[in-house]
Amino acid sequence: MNFAFAGHSNDTIHELPLAWLLACGDANNNLIADEVSAAIKDAISLEEDSRFHALRLAASLPAALRQTWSAQAPNLPPGSRAAVFWRHRSRELIQMHTNAYAGMAEAHEEIREIALSHDLISAARVLDMENGLASLLSDQPTGVFDQMRWSHLVSGIFTLFHGWDQPDEGGADSLITDLASVGQYLAEHPVPWTTRPGDAWDDYPWNNEVTVTTVPSLSSIEYLGAAAVLLMSEEFITQPAIWALEKDLTPHFGALNPLYDYIKLRRNPESTTPLPELPVPDDFKQLFRDWAHGNVNFTAPGPSGPSAPAGSQASGSHATA
Repeated sequence: MNFAFAGHSNDTIHELPLAWLLACGDANNNLIADEVSAAIKDAISLEEDSRFHALRLAASLPAALRQTWSAQAPNLPPGSRAAVFWRHRSRELIQMHTNAYAGMAEAHEEIREIALSHDLISAARVLDMENGLASLLSDQPTGVFDQMRWSHLVSGIFTLFHGWDQPDEGGADSLITDLASVGQYLAEHPVPWTTRPGDAWDDYPWNNEVTVTTVPSLSSIEYLGAAAVLLMSEEFITQPAIWALEKDLTPHFGALNPLYDYIKLRRNPESTTPLPELPVPDDFKQLFRDWAHGNVNFTAPGPSGPSAPAGSQASGSHATA
């Protein structure tokens, strides 16, 4: 552990020995976990840099077992004994150090996302922080095992309304609560709602078959949060994915299906597709229609790719995961 902590962010040389230790512990997993836990606890008690690294590492232990960060790393399937064990231990470590995560969330967006995704802080609290909404819309680097954490909100609406190939372990109620907080925040702030680039929706496999079996029922303020997130992520696109241009995705957005017509009109002002009524608060119905016609942006600077309306300003980019 001391060797792992001696490295810098995404330091493969210092991270590989720990990765293989976690992968090959077998009968000694509990002993190794106790040593890892003690080392993380000690590091958290030190200066801020050590605490920051320890908190990121504790939340990233399962990623050590995937070969996505190094060809020399272990490559264990998610259902393997080691992968299941270290996912469980990682969650335990996060809960063990709740105060440390919550305390560093204000200054460090990477820690903020971890704390939020584990219900240590609320989305409402995040929205009160500097760059609060922007941090919820963008990927966050972990600084460990070269991993990125998906945008909390963009991945959240994908999880709720489409679903991953592997079913998630829940959290729908928490995500809907977050959307309500976002909707309330937007209702109290004028557009543009963010001035920083974020995660594009077509970075997620919306073209795959829908796996969600229960469609969430949303209030108007919750729907406002979800709709605004999807349309802001449309503005973040700089080069649309080929499949997003060639395939009619209307059936793939679940309860957000009506928004796809707004996206299509935004991309093609000559489209004759009628805009369906959205179940957002009445004060926002015309704003969304104006967005579809390219008369207003929800983000600034505006997009520069094919989804940009004529006359939009500046450009946005997306940090890939």
